[in-house]
Amino acid sequence: MDRHTWMYKISRATQDYVDGVEKFIECVEGNIKKKREQGKEDNITCPCHDCYNLKKYPSVATVRDHLFRRGFMADYTKWIWHGEGIHSEKSKTSDGNRGNIGESMPTNKEDAENDRMNEMIEDVEELLVHQPKMLENLVDDSKKLLYPGCNDQFTSKVIDPMTLDKLQVDIIVTLCEFEIFLCILKAYMRNRRLPEASIVEGYSVEETIEFCTEYLTSANPVGIPRSRHEGRLEGQGTLGRKMISPTVEMLDRAHLFVLQHMIEVNPYLQEHITDIRRMHHSKSGKWVTNEHNRSFVKWFKDRVMSRYSENPSTISNTLKWLAYGPDMPVISYQGYDVNGYSFYTQCQDNKSTVQNSGVSVEASSTEFERGNSITS
Repeated sequence: MDRHTWMYKISRATQDYVDGVEKFIECVEGNIKKKREQGKEDNITCPCHDCYNLKKYPSVATVRDHLFRRGFMADYTKWIWHGEGIHSEKSKTSDGNRGNIGESMPTNKEDAENDRMNEMIEDVEELLVHQPKMLENLVDDSKKLLYPGCNDQFTSKVIDPMTLDKLQVDIIVTLCEFEIFLCILKAYMRNRRLPEASIVEGYSVEETIEFCTEYLTSANPVGIPRSRHEGRLEGQGTLGRKMISPTVEMLDRAHLFVLQHMIEVNPYLQEHITDIRRMHHSKSGKWVTNEHNRSFVKWFKDRVMSRYSENPSTISNTLKWLAYGPDMPVISYQGYDVNGYSFYTQCQDNKSTVQNSGVSVEASSTEFERGNSITS
C-alpha cells in the first residue's frame, strides 16, 4: 500500500495505518541518531494535522500520540523534515560519478568528448539541485500509459525485438475476441434493410432480460416490511447530529466512565487502586477513591504504553486505542439505534408522542459528592 493511501484514505484505527506510523517512527529515530552524531539539535518536528511541522518535541512518544489522534498534515508523503531528503545524496552521487568518469576516460585524445561529458553532468546536477519537482513529474509521466486502455508494453517508444513474438500473440488474441464479438452482434440482426437498428434492438432486448432477472432476485416481497435494524447490531446515530467540543474535565470524566465499564480495563483498575492503598495506607476510602478518579486516566495510558513498548503482543488494539484517549471534537446525536432498538435523549423523547417507557440501562460509577456520602 502506497503512503498516500494509508496516510489519508483509510481509518487511523486500521492495522495498515498503525504499521505505517511505526515505519515513520523508525525513519525519525534514524534521523535523530544522525543528528546526534553530528552534534545537532535532536528535537523532533511533529507532522500531525495541528502541529504542521511547526512544533518540536523531545519525545518520539509524543509525536506518535499526535499522529494516532490527529493524523498527518496534508500532502506530506515525502518525509523531508525527518531524514528523507534526496538532494544531498544525489549531489554526492553526481560528484562521485564525475570523479569516476574523469578517471576512466583518457585526457590526451578525447578532450572534446570529456568536455561535453562534464558539461552534461553539470547540467544534470543543476537539474537535481534546482528542479527536483520537474524530474519527479517526468518519472511519473514515464509510468503513465500512452492512452487509456493501452497495454503496458507500449508505454515506451523503444521495443525489445525479443518481445515482438509475445506482442504478436497478444494482438492475435485481441483480434480473435473482437471477431467473436462481431459474430454475436451479427446474430442480433433480423432486418437486413436496417442492420444497425436491428442490432441495437436485439442487444437491448437481451440486456433488458438480464437486468430484470438480476433485479427480481434482490427485490423485496410486496406487503412485508423489512426492519431497518436487519443485518446490523452496532450502534448508529440517527437524529440531531452535531459536533460539540466538551471541556477537558468533562472529556476526562466521560473517558473514565467508559474505562470503568470495559472488561479488559478491569485488571488495571484493581491494580491502580491497590497501588494507591499501598502507598497511602493511612488515607480514608474517600481520599483513595478521589485520587483514583483523578489520576487513573494518565496512569492507565502510561502503563499500557510501557507494556506495549516492552512486548506489543500483550496489548490488544482495544487497550491501545483506549489508552490514546478520545478526540476533542465529539459527534453528538439526539437519537441512536443500538442492538435493534431505538433510543432518544430526554429532550428528544419529550417531543415524541410514543415514548420508550420502561427501558433502562444499568451502569455504575463510584464518586464522592461534596459531603461524605458515596454514590454509585
